[in-house]
Amino acid sequence: MKRSVGRLLAVAAMVIIGTADAARGDGQDKAGTVLMGLPAAPAFIPLGQLPGSSSGSRATRISPDGQVIIGTAISPQGTQAFRWTPGGGMVGLGDLPGGAFQSVATGMSTNGSVVVGWSTSANGAQEAFRWRNGIGMEGLGDLPGGEFNSAAAAVSANGATVVGWGATADAGIEAFRWSLLDGLHSLGDLPGGIVNSRALGISGDGSLIVGWGNSGVSEAFIWSMAAGMVGLGFVPDALLDGSQAFDVSFDGETIVGNAWAPLGVQAMRYTEQDGMSALGDLPGGNPQPFSFAFGVSADGSTIVGRGDTDDGTRAFIWDAGNGLRNLQEVLEIDFGLKDMAGWTLVEARGADIYGLNIVGWGEYNGIQEAWLVRLPNPCPADLDHNGLTGIEDMLVLLGIFGPCADCMNCAGDLDSDCEIGVTDLLALFAAWGPCPPEISCQSSVRLITGPPAAS
Repeated sequence: MKRSVGRLLAVAAMVIIGTADAARGDGQDKAGTVLMGLPAAPAFIPLGQLPGSSSGSRATRISPDGQVIIGTAISPQGTQAFRWTPGGGMVGLGDLPGGAFQSVATGMSTNGSVVVGWSTSANGAQEAFRWRNGIGMEGLGDLPGGEFNSAAAAVSANGATVVGWGATADAGIEAFRWSLLDGLHSLGDLPGGIVNSRALGISGDGSLIVGWGNSGVSEAFIWSMAAGMVGLGFVPDALLDGSQAFDVSFDGETIVGNAWAPLGVQAMRYTEQDGMSALGDLPGGNPQPFSFAFGVSADGSTIVGRGDTDDGTRAFIWDAGNGLRNLQEVLEIDFGLKDMAGWTLVEARGADIYGLNIVGWGEYNGIQEAWLVRLPNPCPADLDHNGLTGIEDMLVLLGIFGPCADCMNCAGDLDSDCEIGVTDLLALFAAWGPCPPEISCQSSVRLITGPPAAS
């Protein structure tokens, strides 16, 4: 019966193809879900350097759809924030007017049209900025009092809410929240210590903010409008108290960072259900573990960062099924990737919606360079990522018939010929039904990619 239904659907699809517009779609379904292009084979993509420079680039974040990457690189003018796309490559974002030339990119909106970070400005110190595509870079100011000093770390999905930290009148550093409606305001600090807090991550809707404050020791926090700043505590039975949060998943449910653990300092994961847990470290290295989690996929399933080995710091990837693994070894040993001679992957900084596109930096023959890793899609015909290949996936595929805009990152190109057509449709029918449980990348995350809020 299942085969008969598949044949009928195939015939119906062929009729539809005859009248469908063959032009490629805009990458979204009617519900506004980001359509992911997840490769069928692993790929390692060096991102290069800014024009006129031969060394020094680091990638820090990737958009949920894997199409925009931000970071910082050395340019002829000085250190400069950059934005990378498959079609445009690495492009510098400039800096704020005045002062020495310097800018650093730390976060971006879902569609990559808004980038935040910090730059040296005419105030003579670093200033948080918000860059918008087609408009450029604008300073966000600083908290009242104290020396002028601010930095932005992350931004909400629509680009309208920015978080970071700035100097205060009592010579401390405080986390801040900036919005189009309210401007820049302090989030305060945890009670119990000297004023020292930083906001480093924000949920997709902007309602939850994470970072770390001072409660007598460094402690990870979560902030909301209703509850204010609340400490997340520490890893049970740790050698010492201490934790920091660096990033949060799109829905705000998974928080990552680092914390003291029963053995050393380890990358940590926090959820309301499980509390705070240490993720371990890579084999070798210091007698005590020393690892940091810097990024989490939008669906919370994959965590990336750096760990310590006998050969030095190395990028890691973590998921619940496999634990913490050396990313370069995953590529070279597990997937048999052969084109990484001369490379050392030092640090992973960000991941896309499902953790299959990962960015960071490393060294190629001793020269720092940003990179992009694309891991294979375990269920490539499941285009809407609901754990099932079915009619919705067929409709998505029909809506994007035509040449791929990016051959390396093309959702629906099931036969890897850089074009979505009849053979891909037949491959989808061959995969009809549930994804195998052990490889399903089902997710409830729905990323809406409307334009950013107006300035």
